[in-house]
Amino acid sequence: MWMRGEIAIFVSVIVAAIIASCIPAAIGDEAPTNVSVNNVAPDVVDVSVSPSYVALNPCPDSTPILVEAEVSDDNGPDDIITVQVTAIENSSGGDASEYLEESLPVDMTYNESTGKYEATLHLKCTTLNDTYTVEVTAEDKGGLEDVGTGNFAVGMTCAIEIDFNAISFGEVNPGAASSVDGDSVMETVGTAPPVKPTIKNCGNAPINVSLKIEDSAGNPTTLFEGNTTAVVDDSGPETLSNTPTEFAVNLLPGNTTNLDISLYVPVGTTWGSYTGTLTIEPVCM
Repeated sequence: MWMRGEIAIFVSVIVAAIIASCIPAAIGDEAPTNVSVNNVAPDVVDVSVSPSYVALNPCPDSTPILVEAEVSDDNGPDDIITVQVTAIENSSGGDASEYLEESLPVDMTYNESTGKYEATLHLKCTTLNDTYTVEVTAEDKGGLEDVGTGNFAVGMTCAIEIDFNAISFGEVNPGAASSVDGDSVMETVGTAPPVKPTIKNCGNAPINVSLKIEDSAGNPTTLFEGNTTAVVDDSGPETLSNTPTEFAVNLLPGNTTNLDISLYVPVGTTWGSYTGTLTIEPVCM
């Protein structure tokens, strides 16, 4: 015969057993996953050149410009292996790399402070007055590329260089003349003669040449003004005064020409030493 307490324990055991039999077993399984991530080309977002308008330094100096490129890659920045300046073209689409001191391509380096790639190029002093396009190419580890471009303009620079720092006509009798002949070969700067006067176009545009001559205030009388003649290239002879005289020589950038100059001493000229100043200037065309 069951006692009440024993019945209660028996019932509890049966209930617990029923509840346990209702809980499902945890049986797991696995499924492999895979994906292929595509390599996408880098993106040359923007290319800029500073200054955007370039005033060239006179020859023989070159002029630096800074090329900057913003480049991104959806596969991450470490996927970019090279960013280079690969071309420069003029406004007609022609190759203008001859105006660079550097040989293309030029590697660009990453500047952490700006977040951009950059390279400094140097324009030759004879770079023509024009608008230019710089091409930047970015390549990733998978060999994919993207190209971006930026523009800049070069202004007109008119400048000359001469190879003489003085002209000496020597000792001249009244009624006689003294001439100093030039050539087209630039020499070490010195007094003419023995230096043969030469004028060089060290700008980036064709030029004519203007000359004027002035007597010093302490001269016994006016001598150089009105009595000096000059030939530049094959233009002239022209008589020089204290106002500029233009010689139509169409001297191209980088080219040289001769300056032939002569002084006539009129009869009746007071004896003594005379000095003056010859001014030579380019005339932009």
